[in-house]
Amino acid sequence: MMIIFNAGVGQPQTADLTFVNNGIYTSAGFSGEQVTTSVTEMAAAATLKVWSAAGRVYIESPEACAVLVVSADGRAQTLQLHIGRNEVELPHGFYIIAGKKVIL
Repeated sequence: MMIIFNAGVGQPQTADLTFVNNGIYTSAGFSGEQVTTSVTEMAAAATLKVWSAAGRVYIESPEACAVLVVSADGRAQTLQLHIGRNEVELPHGFYIIAGKKVIL
């Protein structure tokens, strides 16, 4: 499997890069770094309670874990949660948090 790289400024394709699972790439190619996620870290996502109130997001978690937050424009960030209720301040908008829709 190959990755086609283009600078995105109307120039022709600049490289065909060999795909490496979980690989981090730059315009020079595979950086040699890989990102992995742990199933155990994300295991609590199915049991998370997510809601919004008064312009804030609340996430209740039975264990410490990481959760993915994706905004409507596709920007993603990972939040580290602690056990219990977590209060998160985000700009007003539409989000997918641990697979649940949230509107602020």
